This record gives sequence, C-alpha cells and structure tokens, in this order.
Amino acid sequence: MFCVYMLASFRGHCGRQERSNMARTFALSSYCPIVYVSLFLPPPFSGGEIKERMTEESVPLVIVFDLDGTLWAPEMYELWGGGGAPFRADPSDPNGAFDRAGTNVRLLGETRELLQKLSTDPKWSSTSLAISSTCDEPRWAMELLQLFQFTDSSGRRVPMLSLFGDLVEIYSANKASHHRTILRKLREKEIDVKEDFSQFVFFDNQTNNIESVSSIGVTSVYCPRGMVSGVFERGIQQWREKVKRSVL
Repeated sequence: MFCVYMLASFRGHCGRQERSNMARTFALSSYCPIVYVSLFLPPPFSGGEIKERMTEESVPLVIVFDLDGTLWAPEMYELWGGGGAPFRADPSDPNGAFDRAGTNVRLLGETRELLQKLSTDPKWSSTSLAISSTCDEPRWAMELLQLFQFTDSSGRRVPMLSLFGDLVEIYSANKASHHRTILRKLREKEIDVKEDFSQFVFFDNQTNNIESVSSIGVTSVYCPRGMVSGVFERGIQQWREKVKRSVL
C-alpha cells in the first residue's frame, strides 16, 4: 500500500514517461502487487482527446435551409409579371421545373445530392431537416416543393416537401422567430433537444438572415451562391468546431 500512496502522490508531478518508468520499478518490488500499479498507468486517451474524437464524428440534430437563392433559383419574386404558378416538371431534368411563362426554376448546385443523402444515409438518421423561408410567394414555393421528386429510404418516390416533415416555416417574419418555432415543434415531439440552438445549423444566401439567426446561437452559414460544392461540408465543420470549443 505504501507504493500505491507514493505513485498517487507523484502522479500529479511527473510526466507520462516518468510515471510509466516508475510503475515498472514498483511492479518489480515485492512490496507492491501489480494490481495496484496498473490503476495508475495513464489512459490511452485523455478526456479532451476523447471529446475531440467524438465531435469529429457528431452530426447536428437539426439542419435548416432557406429556399430562394439557397436551394433553388430564381427567387419567387423574380417570376412576377406573368410567370409563377402553375408549375410543371421539366421532363428532361429532375432538377428543373417551368412556370406558366416558361421560366426555368432549378435546384442549385448539390441540393439534390445533399438532400438525398441527408434523407437516406443512416449516418444522418437522427438529424431533422427544416425550412426557413420568407419568400414573397409562399404558395408558389409549396407547389414547387410538391413538384420536385426525391427517393426516400425505402426507395419510393416522394415530394421534396416530405423530406422536411412539419418543420416548414414559409412566411414573412424574422428568421430567428422561424427557428424558435422549429425548436418548439421538436420539443413537443419529445425529441431529445436542448432548450437552446447549439444543435442547429442554418444555411442562407442573405447576410441579414445570417446575422439574425446567429444572434440566438444557431451556427449560421452564409452561401451567396446557394448549396454549391463545399458549402455543406464547410457548415458542418463550422458547427463541429463550435461544439468542440464548448466541450473541451
């Protein structure tokens, strides 16, 4: 027991290699059974290292997207003056649709591949998708969300709208208010979500929305050209770095 006391007292004053050498020395002594010494051998990873590895693999609980200029273009107000609903699918391109004036509305960048992955990849099964939009024509936006088709995890063709469940906020309001509503809906479902926005990531192409939503603690990612290559990965890394700072 004497050697155990000595190891405990020196543990806070010696480096890892010194403690390791000391443990081997005491293990050879008849006065110190090895079972006691092994208790003081350093762990393979420190608590900070374990937390860092965890945050590198973690995913947010909620990912929120703007619509106009983020997931598709042109914006709905740009269809005024004879265009707009009704829309029809582009038979030659699943990423496109035409309004009544023949203007092409297209999913931007990696939108289709990204939403498809988030909806079907098991890695993201615990992540909810949401929409926060203040577009000038909510009815047109809802029609497009019904028109664009995706494939769900069972292989069925489903409308884009179904990927977001009831977390669809499309109306004129401060987007911080949208996010508060999304959080309330999640908590009503008894989903394990904190009472803050530390588990949210938001993508938008307008700086005023980014500033507003950032002010309530959401990791907000500015994407002026929409969901083009690299934007999503940058946003998730930005969120992970924020989580890492909060736990280390």
